[in-house]
Amino acid sequence: MISIGKLGAGQENYYLEKVAEGAEDYYSSEGEAQGQWMGDAAEELGLCGEIDPKQLTAMLTGNNPATGEPLGLRAVGGRGPVPGFDLTFSAPKSVSLTWALGGPEVADQVAEAHGKAVKAALTYMQRNACWTRRGVGGSEFVQGNGYLAAAYLHRSSRNGDPQLHTHVLIANATRGPDGRWTRLYHPAIYEHAKTAGYLYEAHLRHELSRSLGVEWQEVRKGIAEIEGFRDEWLRTFSTPARGNPRGGRPRRLRSRPTDRHTDHPPRQGARGNAGDPARALAGAGGRDRPRPRGNRGDPR
Repeated sequence: MISIGKLGAGQENYYLEKVAEGAEDYYSSEGEAQGQWMGDAAEELGLCGEIDPKQLTAMLTGNNPATGEPLGLRAVGGRGPVPGFDLTFSAPKSVSLTWALGGPEVADQVAEAHGKAVKAALTYMQRNACWTRRGVGGSEFVQGNGYLAAAYLHRSSRNGDPQLHTHVLIANATRGPDGRWTRLYHPAIYEHAKTAGYLYEAHLRHELSRSLGVEWQEVRKGIAEIEGFRDEWLRTFSTPARGNPRGGRPRRLRSRPTDRHTDHPPRQGARGNAGDPARALAGAGGRDRPRPRGNRGDPR
């Protein structure tokens, strides 16, 4: 499944002053894998491999992580744009238990399958949900050069239960065809999240069936557990999440539809169309390329 969190939503100054400085400590907590760069925009900036803490802070404060120079974005603060978004891809509980209890070789296979599924879903999002705006009042939609993203693989929930998941932190920035960096048109991210989640799940099932020969229970709302795992076993390792005190880790918000509006980007841009493969793999109902339905202001 996929969930989306706005980083610092409603408290941008608090996030930049407190959380951004310690973001690396949270997302790269003790015992977890080092963060890795993802996204086409990151690749164009020459960013690859492990993430330095200063680079993460630069990314979330509107600077070029490679050089530290400003990207030329509107400043984040007050009621302005949020620094970025957290797309969290979580494996089904039975997959997480297979990873945790199956031994080193099986764990490696599960982690590899999970990573490939995350990459496939992010590729879909870049091709269909990476837009920015130009023109008077932001009347023109243009496709960005991809996401500037940092991925952090985590192996457990906040309560310590086995839960394989990856946080993909996306900067609220993309470079348009004219070379300018401007804010993402973020309603598209929410609108395409469901399809991306289905694609992640379908790709994960395909990879694990191929590498480990596992079979699956019935797919329900895009998600399936591995055959042989009883519901009571899954519940045993699914401690209900507790509330998050103010000043703790950033909240996670379920993906949700945005508010209705009348303007939207074109169905297909210069970066190609991944709608049909996603629908074929994931069995997603409805439209191939959902249109954004909400706009809370000019994201430039």
